[in-house]
Amino acid sequence: MNCSSVQYTDHAGSPRDVIEGAWNLKFWPVTQALFLNYNLHLAHHRDPSAPWTHLPARIDPHDPRPSFWPIYLTLFLGARPAPPGPAPTALAPSLWPKETPS
Repeated sequence: MNCSSVQYTDHAGSPRDVIEGAWNLKFWPVTQALFLNYNLHLAHHRDPSAPWTHLPARIDPHDPRPSFWPIYLTLFLGARPAPPGPAPTALAPSLWPKETPS
């Protein structure tokens, strides 16, 4: 598997939004544990400071949970046009991660 395509899978086809533009993908439980809940990417976007162990509790049960493999395999069909609508705007400065002094 190509690492960059795996990282893109949790965004591919999701809404064009800085925060909501990700999926909480269905993984096998063992894979989910090995990848430290990486598949729960929408939960991470909504609460980036949450530890990976807390992400399962932050899933909205009403959100779609697409399976990893169908999305991953469609990536090899080539680029697709972006859906209509405005491009996502950048996060407001108040939402940027706080820098820690070195």
